[in-house]
Amino acid sequence: MIDGASQNGLTLVKTRTPWAARILAALLSFCLPGVGQIYAREYRLGVAIGLIALFLNLIAGIIINSSNPSTFTVLPVFVSFLMLIVIHFFAAVDASIKAATRDIRAAPPWYRSAWVLGILYVLCLALLHGAFSPPHWRTYLLPSDSNAPTLLAGDYFISANSKNGMTFKRGDILIFRPPGAPSEAFVQRLIGLPGDTIQVTAGQLLINGQPAAEADAGTYVDDSSGEALQGQAFTETLPNGIIHRILRLPDTDDDFANNTPLYTVPSGHYFMMGDNRDNSEDSRFSDGPVGYVPINDIIGQVDIVEFSIDFKHPASKFWYWPTEIRWNRLFKSVS
Repeated sequence: MIDGASQNGLTLVKTRTPWAARILAALLSFCLPGVGQIYAREYRLGVAIGLIALFLNLIAGIIINSSNPSTFTVLPVFVSFLMLIVIHFFAAVDASIKAATRDIRAAPPWYRSAWVLGILYVLCLALLHGAFSPPHWRTYLLPSDSNAPTLLAGDYFISANSKNGMTFKRGDILIFRPPGAPSEAFVQRLIGLPGDTIQVTAGQLLINGQPAAEADAGTYVDDSSGEALQGQAFTETLPNGIIHRILRLPDTDDDFANNTPLYTVPSGHYFMMGDNRDNSEDSRFSDGPVGYVPINDIIGQVDIVEFSIDFKHPASKFWYWPTEIRWNRLFKSVS
C-alpha cells in the first residue's frame, strides 16, 4: 500500500508491507530463526541469527544424547532451551518489524531466497541430529574429577563408537565398560598395553621397568566442581612420547595407589589409570570394578570437550545458571 504526503510542494511516497507479508516473515523466523530476516532482505542479520540457533541446537543435542544423564544435565539443557526459545521469539518479532520497513515486492536472486536458505537450515538441523545421535556418536558427562587436570567434573564430550578390531595407542583417553560394572561407562587413560609390566613406586610410574619422565608443573587449584581441588601437578612423558599432566595430592606417597605390586597386562587387555592419581579407582585396584580392561569393552576415545559446566552453586540458585558454563573449555582439545 502507498501513502502520499505533501512537503514543500513535493509528494513523498512511503511503502508499507502488507500484514500478510509481515506475518509470514514472523512465522518463518519463529520456525526457522533467521529465515524471516532473509525474507525481509536483512541478509547478514538473518545468517547471524541462524548460526546462533544452530549452535544452541548443537549444544542441546550433545547434552540430550548423553549416555549417562544425571541431575547435572538439567542445568545446561534448561539454559540451552531457554536461549533457543528467546532466539525464536526475538527472531519472529524482529522479522515482522524488518518486513514492515522494507520493500520486499521485488524478487531477490535465487541464492538469497528465504525458501532456499530455509531448506539449507533444515538440512543443517538434520545433519546435526544425525551426526550426534546414537548409534554413530554418544555424548558423555564426566561426574567426577578422577581425570583432573585433563578432564573436569561437568565436562561433556562426544565419542565415536569403537568398532571391533580398532587399536589404540598408549596415552589415549578411552571410554570403556569396567568388568566389575559393565552397565556403567568409565573414562581413563591407557597406560599399559598387552604384555607390559606396570608398577607405581613412591608415586613414580614404571612401564616395563622404566620410569616415566616427570617434570614439576606447579600447584594446581580448581574449585569449579563445587569442592576445592588442590594438589601438585606434573607433566608426565610416556614411552611413546605422549606428554600429559597428572595430579598428585599431598601426603599420599605411602598409600597403596602410589606403591603397587608389579602388574603384567594379560593378552587382549589394557591397563587404565586416571590422571588424578590419588583420586581414581583404576586398574591399580585389582579388586575394584576396573582391573584389567578387555579390549572388546572399549567404547571409544575422547578427543574434544564439546561443552562444560561447573558446580560452584546448587541447581536451586537458578540465577547463576547462565554463568555456570565454562566458556574456555568449549570445544577444547584433549591430550
